[in-house]
Amino acid sequence: MSDASLDEILKRISDSTDWFSAGPVSAVTLALSASLAVAVASTLRDEENPDAVEAQAEVLRDRALELVERNRRDLERARLALAPGAGKDDRLLLEALEQTLENLQDLAGCAADVATILVEITGKVDASSEPDLVSAVVLAEAVAVNALKLAEANLLHMPERPVTEAIRLDRKIAASARERLLGES
Repeated sequence: MSDASLDEILKRISDSTDWFSAGPVSAVTLALSASLAVAVASTLRDEENPDAVEAQAEVLRDRALELVERNRRDLERARLALAPGAGKDDRLLLEALEQTLENLQDLAGCAADVATILVEITGKVDASSEPDLVSAVVLAEAVAVNALKLAEANLLHMPERPVTEAIRLDRKIAASARERLLGES
């Protein structure tokens, strides 16, 4: 996936047979947010170690790209477990849903990390980078919100799990970062 062009990614998202849905799309969105974070961090000034912040953002971008494929793989496993003629294997479906929830937790956690890093460097970057900083935080928050909605949808098939609380907390962290950034708190 990381070698695919933007055009290829958009075509795959549009193709209903590719099984590229909201989870992987959220991971792509997070990778875009983290990429903006890398660009913003590269303009840090008056910071003891600006390369460390940029490196953190790069690690988060790489994690987001890994989550694209993990989400697609586990979603495919769930789809296969639910397919007509597959036989009802509740164990396979439960495993796929559990892995999907874990992916969503990782997605929300990574989004919260991106938002937090960016809020911490607000005012320390080149002024021309501030709009990108705001955009990256808003995108990261949207990913965390979507991860929570997807987790809640997955839980329609299974009992409440502690992972959902972790996702809720990460969503609150990302929202708080946006509120601090925009002076809404």
